[in-house]
Amino acid sequence: LQWPGQRPYFRMRTDYILEPGQRAVLLRTYAVFGEESGCQEDLSNTPDATASTDGLPLLDLALDTEAGGLVFGDFYLQGGSTDVFTPGVGFDENSYVASLLAAEVNTFTDPIQVPFLAGTADRVSYGLMADEGDLFVPMFTSSQTVAVGAGVAGNGTTDRFWMGDRYRYDRWFAVGRGDVGSVVDALLEARDAARGTVRGHVVEQSTGVPLSGVKVFAFEVDYGSSAGAEGPYLEWTTDVGDDQQLDGSFGGSLPPGTWDLVVHALGRPDSEVVRVVVKDGKETTLVLESPRPGRVHFEIRDEANDAVPSKLTLFAVGDSPRNSVLGDGFIGDDPAHVVFSVDGTGSVEVPPGRYYAVASRGLEYNLGISDAFDVGANQAVELDLQVVRSVDTRGWISADFHVHSVRSYDSGVSLVDRVTAMASEGVEFLASTDHDAITDYGPVIMGLILMVYGLALVYFGFDLATYIA
Repeated sequence: LQWPGQRPYFRMRTDYILEPGQRAVLLRTYAVFGEESGCQEDLSNTPDATASTDGLPLLDLALDTEAGGLVFGDFYLQGGSTDVFTPGVGFDENSYVASLLAAEVNTFTDPIQVPFLAGTADRVSYGLMADEGDLFVPMFTSSQTVAVGAGVAGNGTTDRFWMGDRYRYDRWFAVGRGDVGSVVDALLEARDAARGTVRGHVVEQSTGVPLSGVKVFAFEVDYGSSAGAEGPYLEWTTDVGDDQQLDGSFGGSLPPGTWDLVVHALGRPDSEVVRVVVKDGKETTLVLESPRPGRVHFEIRDEANDAVPSKLTLFAVGDSPRNSVLGDGFIGDDPAHVVFSVDGTGSVEVPPGRYYAVASRGLEYNLGISDAFDVGANQAVELDLQVVRSVDTRGWISADFHVHSVRSYDSGVSLVDRVTAMASEGVEFLASTDHDAITDYGPVIMGLILMVYGLALVYFGFDLATYIA
């Protein structure tokens, strides 16, 4: 970032190494101060940069005119369709970073320290872990995350390093099956870290029915404390990836220690906490129970008594059961659930409790608001709601001229979900503007029979990326 003296010529080389039978790729980066000698140069005796579990003076190493050196790390960009997971924080890194900013924490001088970074998506997940020590994150956003894993102090001169100096930094990158646990398995194995195994099944309480697609979170219990950590260390998904036997199975590796396990799924009550002790080289097996949810069936009609595309928002009377830390996603005003319906009808699971519902169809319609109602375990509630057009927009078109979908690297929304949401919000014209791609929503609109509601589209909009060398 800053080199006050005569900067010596240096070059960087990164080798990507996948050994036979290894489930993670070793990323080995060299910084070499000296003349170019080609990628075939033998750098096997290069000393490691210094890793740490206590902290790295990132700014001092990068900027200090007397004690400056080098920091090694990565810009780690997992993509818009990936839900970022941070151990100790969970899936809501945005709120965590916002809390640090509110507390006036400077993450460049006091970076976020984590054992690894991960992200989950549809049947695929990713993870990054330093070969030694922790990762230090000074900048954490969905588009620009920096993960630093090692550093080297300079020689005390303004030149920092002598010609002939060289250093290396090793870290592991793994691809999993769609949950954090399958990534951590590969990372801990690659690092040859101490670890035990937890395996089990999740079934519905009282029925014993295996549950697929629910999450099991592991919270680390501090030594000398009866309380678990505020955020989870990792997450397993039952019957993850291409598992064809839908028996509610989950499991994988955890470092030795005491852990609290909790079953969570959007729309279901959380399970009771189950505490396990993990020992190096040992396996623990168990069955976890998820309490039964209730269900809300709804139908939304307009002033002509026609079922119309619309949105149902459920609010809890009291604390919302939505938990963004555990992967439910953040939504303003903290509703319990939001459902977009292409025909105004639908059904949604909710934890037992007291709720009220709001039906909407964009800015041109009055809201339909229900009275408060109770939902019990294994009970269903029927809702009939109405949205009435209150704004005369004849001669006008409701439009959205900047729309991204799963074809853009910064979006994870499918074409069907995007079109359904647009129709439910009363949008009549949408312009596809995916990054470097032309997306045709026509077949989706026709397939959902939404032309009858006036939803149109543009076939030729897109965001064009430009690159300057």
